Amino acid sequence: MAFAVYTSSVLERLADRLAEKVIRFPLAPLERETVVVMSVGMGRWISQRMAERLGVWANFEYLFPTVLIERIFGIFSGGGAPLQAFNREILSWRILSLLPDCIARDGYGPLAAYLGDGENELKRRQLAVRIAGIFDQYAVHRPEMVLGWETGGSGNPDGDERWQADLWRRLSANVGFAHHAALAARFFDEIEAPAEERSRALPSRVSLFGIATLPPLYVRVLHALSSRVDVDFYVLNPSREYWGDIVSAKEQARITRRMKPGVPRADRHISPGNPLLASMGRVGRDFLFKVLLDIDESVDLNGEFPGNGAGASTLLGMIQEDILDLVDRAAETRRVVAPGDRSIGVHSCHSPMREVEVLYDYLLDLFDGNPDVEPHDVVVMTPDIETYGPLFEAVFGAPRSENLRIPYSIADRSMRSENGAAGTFFAILDLYGGRFTAAQVLDIMECDTVLLRYGLDPGDRETIRRWIDDTRIRWGIDASDRAGRPEGLPPVEENTWRHGLDRLLLGGAMRADGERLFEGILPYDALEGGDTAVLGGLVELLDRLFEAARSLSEARTPDDWVGHLLSLVDGFFEGDETADDTASLRRVIARLGEETADAGFNGLMGFPVVRSWLEDALNE
Repeated sequence: MAFAVYTSSVLERLADRLAEKVIRFPLAPLERETVVVMSVGMGRWISQRMAERLGVWANFEYLFPTVLIERIFGIFSGGGAPLQAFNREILSWRILSLLPDCIARDGYGPLAAYLGDGENELKRRQLAVRIAGIFDQYAVHRPEMVLGWETGGSGNPDGDERWQADLWRRLSANVGFAHHAALAARFFDEIEAPAEERSRALPSRVSLFGIATLPPLYVRVLHALSSRVDVDFYVLNPSREYWGDIVSAKEQARITRRMKPGVPRADRHISPGNPLLASMGRVGRDFLFKVLLDIDESVDLNGEFPGNGAGASTLLGMIQEDILDLVDRAAETRRVVAPGDRSIGVHSCHSPMREVEVLYDYLLDLFDGNPDVEPHDVVVMTPDIETYGPLFEAVFGAPRSENLRIPYSIADRSMRSENGAAGTFFAILDLYGGRFTAAQVLDIMECDTVLLRYGLDPGDRETIRRWIDDTRIRWGIDASDRAGRPEGLPPVEENTWRHGLDRLLLGGAMRADGERLFEGILPYDALEGGDTAVLGGLVELLDRLFEAARSLSEARTPDDWVGHLLSLVDGFFEGDETADDTASLRRVIARLGEETADAGFNGLMGFPVVRSWLEDALNE
């Protein structure tokens, strides 16, 4: 068994090394290959590369680092249950149940000042989520501190650490060793002589591919695990030279300020190396040289760096060469770039939509001019996939003609972005407390399955839109809804949904008779005989929306909220097209009951808290 680190400046070479390992040292026929990645997109890329290299890539699993560590802890703690109490989501509910009592105690002044009278339950829930996130990080990045808290330590008695230590002890009181810090300590004690059944439960090999950074605790766990199984890191390393001591210009200035005045530059022992790598590679530098290589003196870098470091004719190639050789040629004579070089381009666009359109045109030109380049050779990275994902669908998913279609897939989007039913469901929930505008309702009707649920056809949208415009429906359910708003508006019925529906229903029941009013209502006389069924479906849908919005005002227990939200899903969605989407939505809603049950939380809570939780769950 071994702890190995493979590095290269080319990601494809790392994938080839992984493939060679799989070929040379095959696992048992039915055993899965365990690969740890940082994103779904990286997993997809590895699958493509391994399939090309091996012909068949099957019986594997991609795990995120935390999932792997928790699985290991579960093996050495007798199962996964102990971790549940300090799972971030469950921990937030446990903290939420403790906060009302804690803020009344000595030492919790900062929390009491923030929460005020404590009546804002949404603010209290958001604070609980923030504290749970911090505690989760403490257990991973500062394990010694939280273990000290459990033995009575409290750090600085005048700072925030006092109430944090007390709250941590309250959370740990009834669940024992159930967090990463305690389970890691237990793991280190037992890994030297694990029971036979535990050894059988461990994978034979763990491959960590393209990991940019990991908490030191995780690396220590993996290093200890390597005494029983093979642990291989495949790390992208942009330079063949040692660059663990290079510093950026900003870091150089900070170091210089701390030195005594007059120290000669030569005596400062500051290595700038390549300025681009020094300024943008700090996270990778610290992980590679201060975490991975410091874990054991025997760990060796198995580096593979193609090229001889000279001869590039493109701008990108020259920059890569400078980083590879850790040099700065900025002060040297300008180098000649090949004519027509497009290896690096900057496109100044006026909007994100225009950026995607320019990219689409650029790729069409690239494929046309380079037949060897295929769509699967292209990776597009963006700082915010939630913003750019829909734009890619709009541009790449609707080409001007089929011969201009570029195949694509989008990775790492949240469930709310990928799940059409979830977006519509949130639009329905947002009617609560809102103005109930015509635009909100029309957005809900953009979902075909909602229309089908009420006997409407997607082709009826334009008819309904025309009715809304003609009857001047703007916002508000009825006069009482307007009068009940915090703005203190008068109970005016005109331009509300009720007033518009009354006009439509009268128009369907009475023959057109000019501009005569009936009981103060002007019938809408543009209805035709075939419109009756459409009007009936619209009225039924709107009545259900009115009822749904009003039903959300009542405080409920978590189990009651789960039942009510599931009834809303059943009441608005129907059809096979979103069967998977609604099933996923139902599973997320069911999690609310599971998390609160595991946390022992069964108090009443209002809709804002539930909506906040649901939004966080779907945005994961």
